[in-house]
Amino acid sequence: MLDIEEGRYDHKPYRPTLIFKNTLGLDEAYRLGGKLYDPSHYQWFEQLFHSLMQDAATRQLFHQLARWDRYTSRHSFNVFVLGSLLAHRLKWPNIQEIASGLLLHDIGKTTVSRTVLMKTEAPIWTEWQPLKTHPRKGHDPLKANRFSANAISMAQEHHERLDGSGYPDEALASDLEDPARLLAVVDIYSALTLDRPYLQALSSYRAVHMIREEVGPLDPRYVRAFCELLGIFPQGPRCS
Repeated sequence: MLDIEEGRYDHKPYRPTLIFKNTLGLDEAYRLGGKLYDPSHYQWFEQLFHSLMQDAATRQLFHQLARWDRYTSRHSFNVFVLGSLLAHRLKWPNIQEIASGLLLHDIGKTTVSRTVLMKTEAPIWTEWQPLKTHPRKGHDPLKANRFSANAISMAQEHHERLDGSGYPDEALASDLEDPARLLAVVDIYSALTLDRPYLQALSSYRAVHMIREEVGPLDPRYVRAFCELLGIFPQGPRCS
C-alpha cells in the first residue's frame, strides 16, 4: 500500500481505505464536499490511484517528493484528489495523464532547499526567487521519464495566470492549455486550506470566496465547475 507520510508503496493486495485513513481524516470531508463518501466516486478514484501507482516513474517521483518535503507531498495529493474528481465531472477523456500531472505538478520543488521549504516564516525576497523557478524545474524529470505533454505543461504552467501576472514566464491566456487552467484553481484552493509551515489554513468557505474574487486571473469556467463540484457553498454571482 501507499503511506503518504512515509512515501512507501509495495505490491501487497491493495487496501485503498488505508490511503484515506492515512491522509484525509474527518476534517477533509468538508474540504472535498463529501465526494469520497459517495461509493461511486470512491470506487472510481481508488481505481485511478491504484493504476497510477503501478507506473514505476510516477511512484518513484512522488516518493522522491514525499521524502523531500511532507507539506508539498500532502498538498500534491490533495490537488490530485480534487483535480481528478473535477476532470471526471467534466468528462475529460484523458483522465490518466491529467491525474499524473496533478500528482506531480510540484516535482520541481525537489530542487528547492529544504531550509526554504520548511521555514516557519514567509520566504524573503532572496528565497522567493528560487521558489518561483520550481514550475520550470519540473519539466526535466517529467520529460526524462516520458510523461505526456499535458503533464509537463501542468508542471510548468500551474502558477501562470490568464492576465500574464503569473510566473515563471508571465504567460498569457493564449499560451495556457485547459489542464493547466484547471490545475491553477485547484492548486490555490488546496494551498489555502492546508496548514503550511508559516501560514495557518483558511476555512473552505473563505478559500472559495478568495478564489471567486480572483476569477479574472483564473479561468471562470473552472472556477464555476470547481464550486459546483464541492457543492457546499452558497452560489454567488461568480460561481453561477
